[in-house]
Amino acid sequence: MQDRSVAEPLLALEDITVHYEGKNRPAVQHASIQIAPGEITGLVGESGSGKTTLGLVAAGMLRPTTGRVLFAGRPVDMQERAGMRQHRRNVQMVFQDPAGALNPRMTIGETLEEVLYVHRVALDMRDRAQRLARRDALLDAVGLSSHLISRYPHALSGGQRQRVGIARALAVNPRLLVADEPVSALDVSVQVQILNLFKKVNAELGQTCLFVAHDLAVVRYMCARAYVMEDGIIVEEGYCHKLFSNPGHPYTQQLIQAVPDVKKGLEQRKMSLFESD
Repeated sequence: MQDRSVAEPLLALEDITVHYEGKNRPAVQHASIQIAPGEITGLVGESGSGKTTLGLVAAGMLRPTTGRVLFAGRPVDMQERAGMRQHRRNVQMVFQDPAGALNPRMTIGETLEEVLYVHRVALDMRDRAQRLARRDALLDAVGLSSHLISRYPHALSGGQRQRVGIARALAVNPRLLVADEPVSALDVSVQVQILNLFKKVNAELGQTCLFVAHDLAVVRYMCARAYVMEDGIIVEEGYCHKLFSNPGHPYTQQLIQAVPDVKKGLEQRKMSLFESD
C-alpha cells in the first residue's frame, strides 16, 4: 500500500511497469514510489529485483512501458526532447562502477569542465576562469585535492573515482541524485567514507537522494525511508526504524535475517556504520 505521508514529493513514480524485449516477465511491475525534498530515500532488494531499472526510470535514462513520472508535481514527457533534457539536469545519477562511469581518455579536470561547459551551470561557463573556479570548488566539496585535476581515472583509487563521479553529478546543481549501488564496488574500508560524503552533501546542501542498494546495513545507516523490491514489485515501504524493528513482509524479514551473511567482514563495517547510533 502506498505511503500517503509524503507531502508534495519532489519525485513520484506512479504505477511504473518496464518490459525488456525478449524477457518473459516485466523487470518492474506497477511500482509506485515518492521521494520527499531533502530526504535520502532507500530502494532495496536483491540482485535482479528491478531496483536499478526503477532508478534508471527515475533518472530519465529509461522510458517505462507504462506509468507516469512526476517531478515537482508535473508529469515528465519521456518523448519530448527539451523536457527530458531539463529532467536529466534536475536528476543526476551516480553509478555503481566509478571506473566505467568516467571517460578514461579525459583527465579529472577535463571531465568536470566538460559538464560545466555543456550545461552552462549558474555562471557564464564559456569563461574558462569561472569554470576552473567552479571545478576546484566541486573537488573541494567531495574531499579531493585540486592536484588531482591532471590525473586520469586509472591513476585514482576506487574511492577517489567515486568522489569524482559525485562531483560530476553535483556540477549541474541537480535537485535529485539517484545513487545506484554507489559503494558496492568499493573496499569495505572506503565504503563508510563515501556513505558519509553522501550524508554530508545531504546535510549541507539539502540534496535529495534516491539511494539504490542491496545492503540493508547501508540502507539503515543512510535513509529515512525505504522501499523494498522483490521480483519487480514494491512489497513494503516505510520509515527505516520501523522496517528494521518490525518488518511486515516475509521478504523484508528474510533480507534482515540475512544481513550478517551478506559479505565477509560485514560485522566490522557495521560497527563503523553504527558507532554513532
